Parts: sequence; structure tokens; C-alpha cells
Amino acid sequence: MIGLINFSHTEPLAMAMDNRTYIREHPRDLLAHVLDGNLECAMVSLVSYLENRDRLAIMETANIHSRRGTLSTLLVSKGKGIEKDMNIAITAHTRTTSFYLERILSAMGITHRSITRQGTLAADLLSDSDYALVIGDEALEVFNGGYRILMDIGYEFSRIFSMPPLYAVTVYRKDQAYPREDHDLLQDGVAQSHLFRAKAVEKMSTTLHIPRSVMDSYYRCIEYDFNPLVRGTADFVQRELVS
Repeated sequence: MIGLINFSHTEPLAMAMDNRTYIREHPRDLLAHVLDGNLECAMVSLVSYLENRDRLAIMETANIHSRRGTLSTLLVSKGKGIEKDMNIAITAHTRTTSFYLERILSAMGITHRSITRQGTLAADLLSDSDYALVIGDEALEVFNGGYRILMDIGYEFSRIFSMPPLYAVTVYRKDQAYPREDHDLLQDGVAQSHLFRAKAVEKMSTTLHIPRSVMDSYYRCIEYDFNPLVRGTADFVQRELVS
């Protein structure tokens, strides 16, 4: 059994696969399942994989990365612009995107203080901070208006570091046999996922109450194929984390 992340970014991939071959859950829960041996393989956040790389290995198949911009990783405010000293509320549900934000601001010479919050909505994160890092479906909802979008984290990471932002990878336990059948199922899903983009746009724009144009742009950014550039980003993040 395969574990897929239950965020909208995975929708075209999930639609392209037989739903009897996978479950969809939060990446935190998928990590626990694969470590416990309850799943042969699962998508987990890049940083979560790297923190457990003594037990886990990457499968060179489905992953979540983007072509420059991402749209679902946003630095926002209620109106203030980017300043030299910033207090940024960051949801506790992200590690990978917050890592990218740290590197981006450092490269731009911007000092900041990160404030970890349990909330995920822009309104909650901005309740006592001038700035917030919003990710996932909650970031897409920002396009409905009401907030100032200061930065697409994926775009800025790609622009500054010349590599695609990688958010999640498929992993398996090193002490288990390589799940070849699951690998092939994922590869087929990756190859067919573009055929389900329009269907995913219709479904998720209705579910999330987001304009179809935003969802269409979003799914044109998200990619699932494993390639040398994806491996390069994974290696870069690993080097940065252990340095």
C-alpha cells in the first residue's frame, strides 16, 4: 500500500491511480506509518525524510516539486511590505518551506524572527504578527483577497539558488525490500497525471472555493517526476542541514 499526501497538490496524481492502491493522509502521519512498517512506501516532507535518512531511502519516483513558482507557499501580510527586520509567524506544520524561507531571507540580507504557531490560516497566523508564512491549501485561499502577497517562496528559492523547490519525496524503509510494484504504480500515475489536471481543477476549485484560474495555474506549476534537478535539490538541502 502506498501513502499519498492529502493536500490538493497531489490531486491529479491520486486521480491517475487506482484508489485501492493508496491511502491519503497528512505527511506527518504517513511518516509514522512508513517508519512503523504499516506502509511499504509513502510521500513525506523532504526535511522529515532527511531527519530520518538513517532508516529511510528515497524512491526515484513521485515527488512534489514545482517549476519555479509554487503558489501554495506564500509570505503574506495585512498590508506591510518587506522590511529589514521582520517577525514572521510560521505554522508548525511546515519544516521544508520554512527552511527555504530562512535561506531566501538570509541571501537577501533580511534579519527576521520566526514565531511558531499551531494555526494554518493566514488570519490566525497574522493575529499577533505582521507577517506570516502560509502553505498548502490555506495559501491558495489567500488568492481570494484580503492579504498582501509579498513572496512566492518557491519562485524566490528557484530564482536565488537556481534549482526547483522540492517539498515531498516518496520513501521506504532501508531494512525492507524495495517496493518495486508500488514504484511502478507511482510511475504510471506520474505519467498519466497531466490527463487529470482539468478534472482536479474543477474539483478543488469547488472544494476550496478558489477561482478556477488560480487552481489551473497551480497545477501547471506542480510536477511529480523524479529527475536530476530534483535529486540536486535534495542533496543541497541535506548539505545545508548538516553543515
